[in-house]
Amino acid sequence: MSNKIVDIKSARQEATEGQAQCLRCKKLIPKVSRKCPYCGVNYSKELSEIIYETSPRKKRAALVIIALLLILILLIVL
Repeated sequence: MSNKIVDIKSARQEATEGQAQCLRCKKLIPKVSRKCPYCGVNYSKELSEIIYETSPRKKRAALVIIALLLILILLIVL
């Protein structure tokens, strides 16, 4: 098990040289890339700031769920 920990540490050190580790899927990606090819997370110019793009479908679904919960609460109260 200790060999595995050492391997993880060495992999992280190698990642800092020419590659970065995606914060969502933890796979190595080039530092110059703006998008992870594996999970699709978009990065700004600095890799420390991550921009998660939400699709309009997810936003709409969240609004529908919130509206249904509010209606349910109003029906229970009345």
